[in-house]
Amino acid sequence: MLVSRKPAKMGRPRKPGGRDVLIAGRLPVPIAMALDLYADRTGLTRSQAVRRLIESGLRATLRRRPELF
Repeated sequence: MLVSRKPAKMGRPRKPGGRDVLIAGRLPVPIAMALDLYADRTGLTRSQAVRRLIESGLRATLRRRPELF
């Protein structure tokens, strides 16, 4: 008698709590350099700096133009 079993899942294990959305993009060199400088001066990683600046920009936009959201 054959016993069926599930095939092993390939790839990285999932993080607990779900997945975050990955957004990739290209930046001009001067902006990337400014981003790295900001990250170094604030003690953040580049990813953390990008998230902080996006959140800051969205908050400022929401204050000025709440109808956009």
